[in-house]
Amino acid sequence: EATLLLAMGRLHKNKAFDVLIESLSLVPNAWLWIAGDGPEVKSLGELAHKFGVADRIKFLGWRDDADALMASADLFICPSRHEPLGNVVLEAWAARKPVIAAAAKGPAELLGNNDRGLLVPIDCPDKLAIAINDLINNPIKASDLAGAGYTAYENKFTKDIVTAQYIAFFEKVKRECVV
Repeated sequence: EATLLLAMGRLHKNKAFDVLIESLSLVPNAWLWIAGDGPEVKSLGELAHKFGVADRIKFLGWRDDADALMASADLFICPSRHEPLGNVVLEAWAARKPVIAAAAKGPAELLGNNDRGLLVPIDCPDKLAIAINDLINNPIKASDLAGAGYTAYENKFTKDIVTAQYIAFFEKVKRECVV
């Protein structure tokens, strides 16, 4: 019956998993999986104990099965302090998962005006918890955001679309170099 939250990325201060762990203390009846490895693994584990949520967090380590993790999750969370694009947001969209992200540059551009996911201020565990609880308590809203994210992915970010954009860019560069 618990909601499964998923976050993925290098366990580094830029990714703000510390903020996500603190926010989990304000989200009853939710579990968190964090997939990734890095220098913050020990301090994040200690933080989970400090906030009393260690029993609801699984640190999964580095994983090669992002698709399976996404399929298992109810919500995807990207709490990053610094995120130039947000490939993990695109992966969540492709998996038709609702996304909540901190308003770092990349996710802010991708999610827009909260119509393709929810944006929260950077480094604000209270606001992140409010957004998570909002989507847990409003499954229709969560589903609508997941659908809008998937549509954005299908319209702009599929392998074929991105490959075509790269080829067009290289062709343009080639033409400009020949002239």
